[in-house]
Amino acid sequence: MNTSTLFISHFSRIIIQTRCLFGVHHNPKRQIFYIKLNNNERATLLYKKNDNILDIKSVYVPEEYENRGIARLLAEAAFTYAIKENFNLILTCKYTQRVYEKIKSPELEDRVIGPLNLLKPL
Repeated sequence: MNTSTLFISHFSRIIIQTRCLFGVHHNPKRQIFYIKLNNNERATLLYKKNDNILDIKSVYVPEEYENRGIARLLAEAAFTYAIKENFNLILTCKYTQRVYEKIKSPELEDRVIGPLNLLKPL
C-alpha cells in the first residue's frame, strides 16, 4: 500500500470509530444538533429555521476534541435531516460549506440554496 492509501484507510477508520463513540442529538425547539462529550461538554451545530429553510450558522467543537471528525459528523447529521424532512439549506457556516463541497450528492445539492458561491451556474 502506498502512503496515501494508508492515510485514507487510517482516516476512514477514525471516522467510523467516531460515529460509534459519539451519538448526535437534535433539539428542534432550540434549533441545535449536539454531541455530548466528557465533563458535560458539548459539540454543537446551531441553525435558524424559517419556514422550510434551515440556515446553518455555526459549528463548535471544544479544542480537546478537534480533529476527530466530530464537526463533520454534526454537519452530516444536519444535511441528512434536511434531506429527510424536505428542508432547503443555507450554509452560512464556512465549515459546513467546506464539508458540503467534499461530500455533495445530487440529493444534497438539490437542497442547498445559498450562499451563491456554492450554487452551480445555470
